[in-house]
Amino acid sequence: MILTGESRGGVRTQIARSWQRSLHHGVQPGLTSAPTSLQGSVLAAARSDYHLLLEAARPLLTELETLIRGSGQVILLCDAAARILLACGDREGRRATEPINLGPGANWSEAAAGTNAMGLALTEKRPVLVLANEHFCSGWEHWSCAATPIRDPITGVPVGILDISGAYRVLNEHSLAAVVAAARAIEGRLQQAHLTAQHRLFATFADLVVTSGAAVLAIDAGGRLLRATPGAEPLLAGDPPGPVPEFACLLAAVLASGRTESQRLSGAGALFEVTCKPVTDQGAPVGAIALVRPCQVQPPPPPAAAPLSGFVGSHPEIVRVLDRAARAARSDVTVLITGETGTGKEVLAGALHAASSRVRGPFVAVNCGALPPTLAASELFGYDAGAFTGAARRGSAGKVAAAQGGTLFLDEVGELPPDVQVMLLRLLQEKEVVRVGGQRPAVVDVRVIAATNRDLEAMVAAGQFRADLYYRLNVVRLHLPPLRERRDDIPLLVRHALALEGEPHHPVPPEVLARLHAYDWPGNVRELFNLVRQALVMAEPLDAQWPASRLPIPLAVSAPAPSPDPEREAVLAALTQTGGNVAAAARRLGVGRSTLYRKIHELGICLERQAR
Repeated sequence: MILTGESRGGVRTQIARSWQRSLHHGVQPGLTSAPTSLQGSVLAAARSDYHLLLEAARPLLTELETLIRGSGQVILLCDAAARILLACGDREGRRATEPINLGPGANWSEAAAGTNAMGLALTEKRPVLVLANEHFCSGWEHWSCAATPIRDPITGVPVGILDISGAYRVLNEHSLAAVVAAARAIEGRLQQAHLTAQHRLFATFADLVVTSGAAVLAIDAGGRLLRATPGAEPLLAGDPPGPVPEFACLLAAVLASGRTESQRLSGAGALFEVTCKPVTDQGAPVGAIALVRPCQVQPPPPPAAAPLSGFVGSHPEIVRVLDRAARAARSDVTVLITGETGTGKEVLAGALHAASSRVRGPFVAVNCGALPPTLAASELFGYDAGAFTGAARRGSAGKVAAAQGGTLFLDEVGELPPDVQVMLLRLLQEKEVVRVGGQRPAVVDVRVIAATNRDLEAMVAAGQFRADLYYRLNVVRLHLPPLRERRDDIPLLVRHALALEGEPHHPVPPEVLARLHAYDWPGNVRELFNLVRQALVMAEPLDAQWPASRLPIPLAVSAPAPSPDPEREAVLAALTQTGGNVAAAARRLGVGRSTLYRKIHELGICLERQAR
């Protein structure tokens, strides 16, 4: 075995680190076939997203293929998440790799396939050689692979992975050198493509500076500002300058859709009409040009947003969220609600619907995380008769059709499978759906509100969520803070929870609220509401419902108004409820029997009277 770099106990250090990561990811050592992440239309969409990389790589792949002809090796080009986009090589090599799924659409990241050159090159961002039993999974221990990242010529960030794989005796350091040389050549072609795109952008920019009479900005396909004329400053921020968030969202939507869009944006106390045009070169997007014009007549200030019913809170961040939500309710823009589990995302979505012009239409809530991956598309978009085994004889309209004229709320939207993400993107862009097994699109009138407790931006970076769908969902973003960050709202929320349970005037002692205020509430508002409900239903102190490690001090929300001696009243109540049975009363109070006898004596309570 060829060893390079430091080793530990005969195993190279980088391999040992990768094995540890593979264990952490839960990869099974007995895995014999890598999972598939991209197939069909999703694979086609991914190749479209990486068209610049594919165009730059094809001539180099052809040269490599000539070099390895007859060796049984295969060449693999992966995206930035180590998912194979393209495979080439001699027929014998490709046939031999089929059982382990070393072909287009397969996911060879460390988290999916354990230690391998593609996943390791992505993780460590450098060229690597993985030989035979250095692989974590037994399924590929008879193979060796050499891989290196392909970097963006401007940012230096990996945009793909190039790999050569073959039988374990065939590959060596020379194979790795060949891969690295090819990757550098691909980067050179990407650099040339970038320069060509810049020339196209600059030509369009110069033409519009002369003819448009507006402030003009040039932005490349990565969203980076290249040029700007005076007058565009209010839409830029930072050093070096870049688009402000709302302008960045507009740019991202245009780059993703390839369509010209206009929007009014504010900056430096003024209102601007911004028109964003995509720029293409031989049909491929290379960036966008934005025209910025001050609005000649300032519109009157919008009326104060009406408060949304059903959502309680007075914390400044909640007030800001509700104000933005009320303004969003006046239009049909897509809204993305983020926040931890239990913060009230569905309640806010329902309030948005109730405050909108669609209030007479249906509000259809779908938990995307509860949809089986194989049935998610048919559940959401419906299916025709005979679309699959077990399909209903007349087909099904689906949840989107059920929300016609109203609002579709997609909770846990980050859990949607890749193929369904493509279908949702079409719904948002074209306002139409095609049933599973169907051919003709149907136009739908649905407002989409999505919610998630996951970091969608990180998922986009990891290749787990489509960037163009994220920008379509993230038109208006509303973030709900966790309850621990707005503890002053707890009294309001407790009163609201009691009112929902039909007990609006139920007394809540100040010491109870103080203890609730001190708790961290990992389950957020949902946890608080459940606690109040349990206490009312069981008519017991809250510590009888929850583990002592979470609420160590009794919280008697269901107790009567406080008396001058609450400890005496609590003991009396327990003895009365148990008919004077000290052992039962001690269990109810959560103390030992000897402790309760001592308290009875100290408080001067007559046991005979309680027994009656």
